[in-house]
Amino acid sequence: MNITIAAASSRLPAAASPRRLPTMSGVAIFGGRDKAIQNMSKYSERYPLDGYYDVIGHGSPNDIAGQSAQEIAKKIGPVTEGQNIRLLSCSTGCPSGSFAQELADELGVTVMAPTTEIGASGTGKSFVFYDGGEWRWFQPKKVR
Repeated sequence: MNITIAAASSRLPAAASPRRLPTMSGVAIFGGRDKAIQNMSKYSERYPLDGYYDVIGHGSPNDIAGQSAQEIAKKIGPVTEGQNIRLLSCSTGCPSGSFAQELADELGVTVMAPTTEIGASGTGKSFVFYDGGEWRWFQPKKVR
């Protein structure tokens, strides 16, 4: 399994890029580097969400790239620096599953997750929810 994890400070924009504002977000990519993952990575780079650490990978209501919330938390916890998490992973916020809530509980932060399949264009300029999806926010049941 291919995992790329970048510390939060690694996503600070170059001084020569006037359209990007400084952000403390970072990114972790789980799974392969197929076209869908590459497109979502471009979206993440183009539109970082200040104060959120992005997690990208093929998701389901109960896992990302076959890994549980506990496994993902162990891998990203040391580099997220207490930031909230934006899951750019299909269906991880689906009401029929528990992944996003479990990740919020494990890390003690807010997790933002899509309820359905999602996609990004090849340039990363556009993002879409399929089948009427939306973002849901999950608060930790207990703060660590």
